[in-house]
Amino acid sequence: MITSLLNKVFFLMFFMAIMVVFKHVIAIIRKLKGEGYKKKYDVTKTELILLWLSISYLLSTIFVGIKV
Repeated sequence: MITSLLNKVFFLMFFMAIMVVFKHVIAIIRKLKGEGYKKKYDVTKTELILLWLSISYLLSTIFVGIKV
């Protein structure tokens, strides 16, 4: 029961990490292409920390896997 709940939480965290990275990749691509994205691509300190945590979680999940 608890392992099933933990697996669901880890999967949710994995999905959220993918979404954070995907959001920033899309913003960078839009900025490089110049498609109606006139403002400067700014990343706050909190967003940058969350991005690096997401990238590290994705990489550790890919190489090690989720073990409960």
